[in-house]
Amino acid sequence: MLSFVINSIDAAKFASVSRWIERAVAGAPHEIVGIHDARSMCDGYRRGLARSVGDPVVFCHDDIELLMPDLPARLARHLERFDVFAPVGTRKLVSMNWMDAGAEHLYGAMTGPVPGGDLGTGLSTGFFGGATRDVDGIVALEGIFIVARRDAAVALGWDAETFDGWHGYDTDFSFRAHLAGWRLGVALDLAIVHYSGGSYDANYMRAMARFDAKHAGKLASFRTGVNLVTHIPMPDRDAVRAFFDHGDLAYWHRESRLRIDQARLARTAPGVRPPAGPLRGADAEGAKASAGLVAQPPTRNGPCPCGSGLRYKACHGGVAAAMRR
Repeated sequence: MLSFVINSIDAAKFASVSRWIERAVAGAPHEIVGIHDARSMCDGYRRGLARSVGDPVVFCHDDIELLMPDLPARLARHLERFDVFAPVGTRKLVSMNWMDAGAEHLYGAMTGPVPGGDLGTGLSTGFFGGATRDVDGIVALEGIFIVARRDAAVALGWDAETFDGWHGYDTDFSFRAHLAGWRLGVALDLAIVHYSGGSYDANYMRAMARFDAKHAGKLASFRTGVNLVTHIPMPDRDAVRAFFDHGDLAYWHRESRLRIDQARLARTAPGVRPPAGPLRGADAEGAKASAGLVAQPPTRNGPCPCGSGLRYKACHGGVAAAMRR
């Protein structure tokens, strides 16, 4: 049986996510354990785990939609390879903020309202990276939807003493799983829409300090400072489902890494800013490219790194020449 553990003080949100779960499991055995008086994320998850009986256990937020109709089968497939997994994670961890090591270490995807907008302006899938439907080598996970084998969840537990608020619970749980030798991964076939963002307030900073103290000597040290996400416009939920079911992940992975390389070059070397326009691989909805630098290839006759298919001298090389005049 599949168990869902959810902290929620909002009856409407809990009812909504419960309906989405019912659709996603399509009649498979499951339980939904709601904790409605949690003093912290870890407190609620600890009590919810103790009350649950299923295996695996999903620890998830209450403000999400699950768009896949065969969730148990997808989770079972990933559990053949991983003990703990989520839709987004990192292969390098330097702090409680799993994004801090730099974008080139991040993998996964998550959909939400268009950045800076709301649901009325459409949806956007934030693509972090990953050329396949599952990615290994992960050391920490983002906490919107964490799936764990029951034995792993029980062995690890949730540190409600150190993390007595609403931050750090996910990074601590998943990083400890990595340190203990459990197999962590990112799953890129979980079509989930999440409707809230993070809060970087004083409580967040307090949790970060506690995380740093707890894991001193175990974290990586170097961070690139390049933290960008490739946002892919999604006109509706059907488009989200299509992307997570059969989108060209290899193509978008190359796109994301090219943009990261451009941003890194912008910090260290002269270059040419690409003209505004659709990203390579964008569909009719026209995903837009963010500012970044296009580096010169080894020869002027080489293909332009922007992906246009033209030679550098006929594309951004010409822009560079015009800028020097």
